[in-house]
Amino acid sequence: MSFFWPRIHNCGLSGTGSCGISPWIDSQPRAKPGMAGTLAARVPWLPRVARNAKRGLNVVAATNQEQNVEEFVPLAQEEVLRNYERVAGDVAKAAVECGRNPEEVKLVAVTKTHTLEHVLPARTVGGCMDFGENRLEEALQKVEQARGLGVDDINWHYIGTLQSRKAKKLVDSGAFCLIHSVDSLKLARKISQAAGTAAGKTHVLLQVNTSGEASKQGCDPDGWKEAIQEGLLDLPGLRISGLMTMAPFTNDEDVIRGCFSKLASFQKELQSQTANNPQHSFRELSMGMSNDFKIAIQEGSTIVRIGTDIFGSRPKP
Repeated sequence: MSFFWPRIHNCGLSGTGSCGISPWIDSQPRAKPGMAGTLAARVPWLPRVARNAKRGLNVVAATNQEQNVEEFVPLAQEEVLRNYERVAGDVAKAAVECGRNPEEVKLVAVTKTHTLEHVLPARTVGGCMDFGENRLEEALQKVEQARGLGVDDINWHYIGTLQSRKAKKLVDSGAFCLIHSVDSLKLARKISQAAGTAAGKTHVLLQVNTSGEASKQGCDPDGWKEAIQEGLLDLPGLRISGLMTMAPFTNDEDVIRGCFSKLASFQKELQSQTANNPQHSFRELSMGMSNDFKIAIQEGSTIVRIGTDIFGSRPKP
């Protein structure tokens, strides 16, 4: 069939009559009465050939596009270490510049989507003690891999959205020193129920929406006050260690500072209300990422979460 395909390709499939593409085509039986006198009617399988040929060309084009996509290449170990040392130095410097003790601010290296092999040098060589993950299954796999390598002294932080149905799995794993993302009373109750069968209390932070953005998880301060009225502070097995927020991704420093200042003010209010409650401390403020951690530290942050500036861009799913 290859001897006539170029002719079909060049003349098209919608012409009527003979169209002169091949003596072989002209020799085929004419269309029966009532049928359209088209090439497609005379040779019914030709449209299918054309469709398959087009599909094949599309597959080739898609394959070529895939081959042109740059393969993700993680940073070299030396560069990760340099980045970690630089970021840790910047965090300490920011604390000193606003009159704070650098030891008051913890740097959590956000390792999500990076392989353990890529991030582990920050711990084993750089001395980073705190890693942050936001996908439960991925996190538990890394924890297990690290323990298998004899590295069992990492403080793992869960910083991602947590579905209520996965609360028990997270708590039962015993893998995390702190859950940053308790965004509702419902989730707090689920964690409490799971923690009721655990040996110690589960340490959590309440996620506060200080920006008012619908895209942000968490309750606003008034929402958490209502949760307290509904028994949040009485949940067994739960230790509320503080608050967490995320500022909008913007260059407007006043907007960013306003979000962080609002969280700090809410913290002081809660500390005053719970001064005689030893179960909860509200000491921690988890706020500040790569683009805004300096402002966060100025406003009282005790935990900053930084990933890309240390480990580089993340591999795409």
